Amino acid sequence: MKWVGGMCEATTALKGVRKDSAKDLKEIRHPDKEAGESADFLAISYISATSAEVDAAELDLEQLGRSGVPAADGLLVAWRKKLKSVGPELDDISPGDALDDAEGTAGKFDRLIQTLTPPEPDLPALAKKDPQLAAARERAKKS
Repeated sequence: MKWVGGMCEATTALKGVRKDSAKDLKEIRHPDKEAGESADFLAISYISATSAEVDAAELDLEQLGRSGVPAADGLLVAWRKKLKSVGPELDDISPGDALDDAEGTAGKFDRLIQTLTPPEPDLPALAKKDPQLAAARERAKKS
């Protein structure tokens, strides 16, 4: 159950990052003039905060051990590969890059964030095929 809870927590966080990223990008493209925040400031904040969230989810996934369910372990490996492939590209974008081109830099960053979709089959699909995994997932949802 702990493994499923950790997987759910990390993947839910990444789903939230993708959703928030799209919202943040929209805000960067159309900053609220009355709030007094510039596109540059918003982009710098966005890149810094989003990078930290992705790093935290990646660390959480790295700390998960084997689940004992081969398909679930395969999902974990696929998530780790995806994050390892996108991570260096995200790291190449510095928050300071937004000072030269806030919208362009944030847009490039968002395009990378949007690639962090669950590998197939995802955990819900795997749980449908494995009763033990399904039970663990239900227990994790309740706790």
